[in-house]
Amino acid sequence: MKFSLHTPCLFVALSICALLYTARVGESTFVPTRCLCTQTYRVVRGPFVDFSVTSKGPHCSTDEIIVKLQRNNKEVCLSPDGPQAKRLKKCWNRKSKNGGNKKKCLRKRGNKKQGQKRGSKQSKGATS
Repeated sequence: MKFSLHTPCLFVALSICALLYTARVGESTFVPTRCLCTQTYRVVRGPFVDFSVTSKGPHCSTDEIIVKLQRNNKEVCLSPDGPQAKRLKKCWNRKSKNGGNKKKCLRKRGNKKQGQKRGSKQSKGATS
């Protein structure tokens, strides 16, 4: 077998073509390199349109819960230790395991105490 200069050049050219073919541009995913939330709030008033949860990792040492407000579409970060963030994260974990819709986590919760007070007022009014 005769060894010539064309054989190694052809091999290198084919290797480069194969490498470029496998390194095609695919769908990119945003991976943050630092925490997205610089300021957090324990409680935020107003209805929410959407929210996202980013678990802690090499980019950030805490979980990040970002809500989008309905009144101005502004994104606000909730403190992971606050009551709203804990409720949203718990619901988000439950929905992601079951494959449910995370928008259901944004519904307002009914207050049981108000319903009991109303019922007791109605019963008092009915007896007098």
